[in-house]
Amino acid sequence: MYHIQLALDASLTIPKGSWVSYEAQARLLPKPVHWIPSSIEDSYRMNLKNTDVDLEDGTITILNYPNNPTGATYNENELKDLAKQFRERKTVLLSDEIYGELNHEGNHCSIAKYYPEGTIVSSGISKWLGAGGWRLGYVAIPNELKHLTELMEVIASETFTSVPAPIQHASIAAFEPSEEIDEYTHHSRAICKGIGQWIYENLSSIPGVTVVPPQGAFYITAHFDKAPRILKNEFKNSEEMVSRLLEETGFACLPLSEFGADPETFSVRMSYVDFDGSVALEASKRGEVVDEKFIY
Repeated sequence: MYHIQLALDASLTIPKGSWVSYEAQARLLPKPVHWIPSSIEDSYRMNLKNTDVDLEDGTITILNYPNNPTGATYNENELKDLAKQFRERKTVLLSDEIYGELNHEGNHCSIAKYYPEGTIVSSGISKWLGAGGWRLGYVAIPNELKHLTELMEVIASETFTSVPAPIQHASIAAFEPSEEIDEYTHHSRAICKGIGQWIYENLSSIPGVTVVPPQGAFYITAHFDKAPRILKNEFKNSEEMVSRLLEETGFACLPLSEFGADPETFSVRMSYVDFDGSVALEASKRGEVVDEKFIY
């Protein structure tokens, strides 16, 4: 994705509530960054109707779903609507779908289905296959953006030689038809969905806390603006709140301001991957329901 930003003579447009590297990569180049407003009410999802950013004026827009930091995603009608708006603006869209196979219902749909001529799809094996250290990513670029493919090849030749051979062989196996991998992703989705739903229900039961329902990946965002300690003005901003939370309870999370949200908004991102995956996987294979008993 950094190479795509490097290759294109364009500024970056992203919604508030976006993975931290997008902005950091643009700043390194350096290129301007435009933020599209979003809020807890729309689960921090992209809504072009809420922005006055001129997407036709040399910008690349990044859409990430299922989303990090919120776990939210889009249904097909929402994708059709977004695709129509992108097409009208002739926007180059980079669709980061690295969590696509971890859509909790297993029905991820790429926006490239509805805006194929202007969409670059980015993904990799690190999330859905649990291969974080392998660092293999890939992009699918439409023929209409063939010039970008050629630029990417030049940039790649000057920055790395090739993907290490063991990773290439592992990736070939990953994309061949496999009942074993299908079973693995099925149980991975079930585990992430169950844990996410349990966290959502428990957090939502706390007075003054609003939670984005997780629909994919392993992240969840909670909004504490009306929580008792916030109303008592115990914290100046979300950064102070998460620091105090770590000091007082040992619980670590990130302020949503790291993802582009306003610091005065008391929202946090939580990642629920602190469990023994092999134990959870075997339990799911035995048909155990992912509930409170399963989690504890």
